[in-house]
Amino acid sequence: MRSRLLLSLAVSLTSNVFFSAIVLAEDGDGLSNQQEAAIAQEAISELDLQAIVTDDPANVDRLWALIKRLAQKRAYCRATEHLETIKELSGLVTDNRAFAAQAIFMCAQSRFRQGEMQESAAMLQRAIAIVPDRPEYRDLQFKLALVRSKEAIKQEDLATVEQGLTEAMDLGKALGPGGGDRLAEWAIPLIHEAANDVAGWSQRLLDAKDLEKADAVSQVALRFHPHNRIANGVGRDLLMMRILPIVLAGIGLFVAAAIAWAWVRKQRVKKAALSETEIST
Repeated sequence: MRSRLLLSLAVSLTSNVFFSAIVLAEDGDGLSNQQEAAIAQEAISELDLQAIVTDDPANVDRLWALIKRLAQKRAYCRATEHLETIKELSGLVTDNRAFAAQAIFMCAQSRFRQGEMQESAAMLQRAIAIVPDRPEYRDLQFKLALVRSKEAIKQEDLATVEQGLTEAMDLGKALGPGGGDRLAEWAIPLIHEAANDVAGWSQRLLDAKDLEKADAVSQVALRFHPHNRIANGVGRDLLMMRILPIVLAGIGLFVAAAIAWAWVRKQRVKKAALSETEIST
């Protein structure tokens, strides 16, 4: 994922906390809980905060110093824990709301890369609650929507699958050229991959002879990937399954009619032959 513009961090150790510096950080794959815990212990020791009473409002400035150090070392989720404490003690004033939202968002990014999707989604919602509708949220929202859709396939929940893909499609367009008219180029293969998973589900349903649901699932796959080979194949097979009984019934009627006509003709010929025999005698 692209590098994120991280965070205003300069802390004024006065009763009012302001952020005036912008720090660029490369998040990489994010740090594990164990790595963040080790960084937190190191930062607490460096700042001589071992004996700090974290629920004392008098220590808000010292907590901000700790949060600054944790964010600098990319321990965003540990920083987020202390942000929650500060929120309870003194609230998040206008000057530091952007920092708090960004730190929480970076924690959400880390958790996503570690496969902790539920925690990532929860962190993202916390960031949105502080500073809503920031452009950098959309990339993570897009990926979480796709993950939610793929998980719903395992649960055979078609409504959630379609909802997740619809959300991803809308976000992909918001991130693309033309102000929402076209998907971002990088989003297209990701949506197609998810649609292919849906198509695979429709094939499994077809193999299990659940024709009605196979049809519904394949239609969802084709909505998000119109040229998907598997979904189109399912559609063709379903069409043949519907047409074949009609064709066979038609052939059966034709054969029966031909047999009946042959029998009638045979009877007429036989009757004519008998009539000629009677006349000759």
